[in-house]
Amino acid sequence: MGPLQEYSTSLTFFPLPPAATVGPVTAKVPVFTYGLDERDRTEDWNPPFDFNNASAGPGGKNQHEQLRLRTRIWGTLSAPHSDVQLNVKLTNEMNKSIYTHVKLNDNEIFFDQLNIKFNKTFIKGLTFQAGRMDWIKGDGFMFMDGTGGDGSRASYYNMVNIAYTHKKSQLEVVGILNPRLEHLFPLVHNQKTALDDWNDQAIGLYYTDRNRSNTDIDAYYMLKKEIKDPRAATNSLFQPNKHTNTIGARILHRMPNGLSIKGEGALQFDAVRANPAQTLKATSWTAFAGYVTVTKQFLNTPGKPFVEGGYTVLSGSDQQKDGVGFDPLFSRWPRYSELYAYSLVNEKGISYLSNDGILTLEAGVIPVKKIVLRAALYQHNAFKSINAFSPTVFGTGTNRGENLQLRSDILLSKNWIGHILYEKWWAGNFYAHQDPAYFFRGEVTYTFRGKVGAAR
Repeated sequence: MGPLQEYSTSLTFFPLPPAATVGPVTAKVPVFTYGLDERDRTEDWNPPFDFNNASAGPGGKNQHEQLRLRTRIWGTLSAPHSDVQLNVKLTNEMNKSIYTHVKLNDNEIFFDQLNIKFNKTFIKGLTFQAGRMDWIKGDGFMFMDGTGGDGSRASYYNMVNIAYTHKKSQLEVVGILNPRLEHLFPLVHNQKTALDDWNDQAIGLYYTDRNRSNTDIDAYYMLKKEIKDPRAATNSLFQPNKHTNTIGARILHRMPNGLSIKGEGALQFDAVRANPAQTLKATSWTAFAGYVTVTKQFLNTPGKPFVEGGYTVLSGSDQQKDGVGFDPLFSRWPRYSELYAYSLVNEKGISYLSNDGILTLEAGVIPVKKIVLRAALYQHNAFKSINAFSPTVFGTGTNRGENLQLRSDILLSKNWIGHILYEKWWAGNFYAHQDPAYFFRGEVTYTFRGKVGAAR
């Protein structure tokens, strides 16, 4: 199970199209598979940035309302026996802000995926994949979204991935190059969409072990560089070039009677260059993050209810500048809350999850076939107040607040899926203003798949 967000791994009831994987393919597959999906959503929220009802938003209002229409088409061309695959996906997302009466913009059409994959190489069990692809590991705690700056429009990485698989173990060696603005692949109607706050470069290892029937083990190391922040060096959010080493591990253990426990921990060693414009010296520090979650599923009870509780920690730093220490690497997505993702803009950047301890409680049930109801409550507490960083936005306390979420997922047919999400946030004394905030989203997605021919 997991948080009630669109990327959530808890949507096991209604699985969405899988992301591209790296493991070897042994079964015969069609020569050409293709598909499309159309995701239409309406969103309505009030002040997520500073919890101040007096703040003016679009059209002079503190309320935000928009339509988001995303279209994706994809295809995979496979050689016989799927030894070689060419994967292509094109995406466009149009937006319309209700209060500013802006017409639906064309936005840009971009390559969401464009990669080639060799499932058979000169070494048995070794695969090679290069280009643009998705890469989701574990619960997305560290590796989920390579383009954290554009919301849920896309989540790709520009990546080289060399993977060696033996039995049910796999070791991946990856190299990542994600620029802040797209310049690696062609665009139609370029809108200069910010994919992140800086350029990302990374190399790393990721090990997956599924040899035990009831225990999953993951381990990883990643060296990431965040460079060339385009903001002025005098900007309070400006980040000089930064290097981060991260080492971590994840374990999931399934026990009898629907009980399971999982946890993940990561240790970081960060180094940031000096910034004379703000009289900040070069500095280095150690940060850490992790979570523990216990889930109980009542599989033999009508409605198959579940309950889940857990705690997440993401350390703050000793820097007086902003109090933010842990770097979420490639996990800048609304893991815990859509509202929370926006409020973090004033600290570091959208969905930059850090300086927080999160107590979680979630429950769900399937009251009737094809409908899932879930509710969650989150308590957020910062480790350090950052009032000195921006007294007009932040208070002197450490209580970030409480967040209630209610969600219903509906499987309309094999092609149609939808959901409704409502959030309420009661801000605490971590913020200078403490007006309650809300978020509402309604969404429907249509997915179609087809194939031409079959491998010989």
